[in-house]
Order: sequence, then structure tokens, then C-alpha cells
Amino acid sequence: WAYNRIALNRYRLFGRYDHCLLPSPENRQRFLDG
Repeated sequence: WAYNRIALNRYRLFGRYDHCLLPSPENRQRFLDG
């Protein structure tokens, strides 16, 4: 139930982005290289 509510309202809750957000240099160390 809760998942469906969040899924239906995800753009209203989190906004809509036209591009992927890249990690900042400070946060880059937290990501794994693929």
C-alpha cells in the first residue's frame, strides 16, 4: 500500500530531473567504479 502511494506521487514528493545527478568530488569516494 505505502509503496503504491509513493510511486504515484514520486514526482510531487521528489521533483523531476531531466538529467542524472553526478556525485560531487567529496562524495565520489562512496561510489564504486564499474
